[in-house]
Amino acid sequence: MKSYLKYLFLFVPGFIFGQVSFEAITNAESVLQGSTFQVTFQLKNAESSGFRAPDFSPFKVVSGPSRSMQTTIINGAMSSSVGFVYVLTCNQTGNFTIPPASVVVKGKTLQTRPIVIKVVKATPSSTNSADVFIKAIVEKQEVYYGEQFILTYKLYTRVNIDNIEFASKPNLDAFQEEAVNLNSSPVQREIYDGREYTTKVLSKSVLFPVKTGNLVIDPVVFRIAKGDNDPWGMGMPSLFRSQVENVVSNEIKLKVKDLPQPVPKHFSGAVGEMYIQVNSLNNSYTLNDAIHLGIELRGDANFNMIKTDFLQLDTSFEISDSRSGEIIKVTDEPKMTKTRKFDFLIVPKSIGEFMIKPGFVYFSPAQSKYISLQDSFPVRISKGNAMVAAKVGSGLADIKREIQLQYNSAVLWKDYKVWMLCCLPLGLLVIGFLQRNATYFSGGKNSKFNKHNVSVQNDLSVDHIENLVIQKINSKYSLQPDLTTLLSVKQFLVRNKSSDDSSALWLEIIYQLETLKYSGSASESLLSALKEKIEVLA
Repeated sequence: MKSYLKYLFLFVPGFIFGQVSFEAITNAESVLQGSTFQVTFQLKNAESSGFRAPDFSPFKVVSGPSRSMQTTIINGAMSSSVGFVYVLTCNQTGNFTIPPASVVVKGKTLQTRPIVIKVVKATPSSTNSADVFIKAIVEKQEVYYGEQFILTYKLYTRVNIDNIEFASKPNLDAFQEEAVNLNSSPVQREIYDGREYTTKVLSKSVLFPVKTGNLVIDPVVFRIAKGDNDPWGMGMPSLFRSQVENVVSNEIKLKVKDLPQPVPKHFSGAVGEMYIQVNSLNNSYTLNDAIHLGIELRGDANFNMIKTDFLQLDTSFEISDSRSGEIIKVTDEPKMTKTRKFDFLIVPKSIGEFMIKPGFVYFSPAQSKYISLQDSFPVRISKGNAMVAAKVGSGLADIKREIQLQYNSAVLWKDYKVWMLCCLPLGLLVIGFLQRNATYFSGGKNSKFNKHNVSVQNDLSVDHIENLVIQKINSKYSLQPDLTTLLSVKQFLVRNKSSDDSSALWLEIIYQLETLKYSGSASESLLSALKEKIEVLA
């Protein structure tokens, strides 16, 4: 069992250190009366003075304090720890609390959290008590469909174990399974059936039921090699006297309940405790604007089963683009929690006052009911700049003409125009090669964006406006290396938004440009107006 209190500040004497913490750690959750156990008060990533041990009564100090020190460097990040180690014993039975220890770091006093030790009386064990066994453990026997629970396989042993492995795997077809990280799973001591065992968590999985009814998780077979320590007095485990045997865990009976009826119309399928965060919107937009809505979802539900139906919009709006980020694990214990971000680009189609209501409906097992999380944003949509209709008829009139083919019996290679056409690709290749070498040897600082400088001078198109935005952002913020895509420009502006007021204006221009690009409504007048905004802002 670990009890700890973390204090968030950094200690940096040349390397990057982790967080400073002072915690009390014990290698036993429960002990037998009269047996010994170890308590360590561990200080991480700090230099200290004035360590004060707690009053251990009714425990007696068998030895200590002894000091342990450890330093690790991983990817340039240094972590160091100093431990004050005590060996204790107790001749009384019951639950006893070890008060906090304290230490002074840079003038501040840090304390550990108190820890509780259970001392039990040794009892004669039954003849059926095994020296080694494995328990399959779940924290509850009844769960809802889709609700997260943890399945743990734990080793109990009173003998030396040289090796252990799975001989069979459980059938988990009725569940979706995710493994839990066991990096922080220490060896501990535990009292079971009046006997003291050394325990170790062998595996831990998060399960989500995908079937209802009375389910059974079959026993698992483990292959264990038991050996004698130091058979020849050389301080080495035996390589020849290991005894291999199969150890079978217990089975797990589980009742999976169906979700209550009726199910809400827009139920997302999430079962657990969920939280949603929605970015705020402006109060007014025009028909030329694109509304960007960002949503972050976090919780302990099965993210693979969640329906991302956050928006219920009428014909006054259209979602022109939607993107979802990767599912990121936040914590493993005591519950596995994850987070995911979603982005929506909403295009208004009508003028007036509207209410955008992003929402999320999930089922809470703790409250046994459906919960609706919703936010409301009133927006006013105005007309904005007039749209210029494309004159398709006149454009096609210039192209429409009758083409007549004539047969000429003359040999083609005698015509000089044929030779010119044949040599044209080679000539273009040579010209391109010369221009490329000239650009390379010119050594100009902004040579990467010369193509943007040329292309946006006289022509108006979405691509040219996009190149102009990239060029202006690189020039305004003197970026090194230069950004080359509109996506990278947008990401830079989002990061820079809090420290630069003009970043929000640039982002608004990019959203308008994306609206014109994906809606197909780009016209010369709109592109010209957008170009004027860019020149004024630059």
